[in-house]
Amino acid sequence: MSSNTRQRSRQERKRGTRPLLKNVFVVCEGELTERRYFDALKHTDEFQSATNLTLSKKHGVPSRILPIARAELANFDEVWCVFDVESPNTHPNLDLVIAEAERDGIKVALSNRCFELWLILHDRDRTGYLTTDGAVKQAQKIPEVVGKDIKKPDQLVRRRDEAKRRAQQLRRQMERDGENKLSTNPYTDVDVLIDSMLPP
Repeated sequence: MSSNTRQRSRQERKRGTRPLLKNVFVVCEGELTERRYFDALKHTDEFQSATNLTLSKKHGVPSRILPIARAELANFDEVWCVFDVESPNTHPNLDLVIAEAERDGIKVALSNRCFELWLILHDRDRTGYLTTDGAVKQAQKIPEVVGKDIKKPDQLVRRRDEAKRRAQQLRRQMERDGENKLSTNPYTDVDVLIDSMLPP
């Protein structure tokens, strides 16, 4: 075997053992809270070993951020939108926006009523009806949450397994009740997005 062949072989073995990172693009409805949370996640060792996460700097209502997500489909392995249902004024035609996203191959992480429910589940169970304002106020009882900001997101994300367990309980109850994610309050599947970015 020539020296050039041996060198190529070593390089191929080295490339073969290097883990391939999944490239994921996430665009969120909210301007601050969601970005704080996902930015903390992307800096954990667990995520850095599996995922190259790009957070869009843009935000807005679902119908406005869907085109942002669609424009990135060719550039990433997965593209996600993080939507809220909101209450008492729900987003108009949200069911159609979600259907359009899924038709285009864009994944959706939905919270009913809002992303703050996902934060609440890091701290305690929540099974009763929520409005958006109520969820925000409940989230502010969490030590790491101040207003719409998360001051110590690295500490909060360490408790995501508890949040996941509680979110799964809410979805099981939804199935028992024969409801769907747009009618079930409270509901969130943010944990599904997070799990998609973890090592298999």
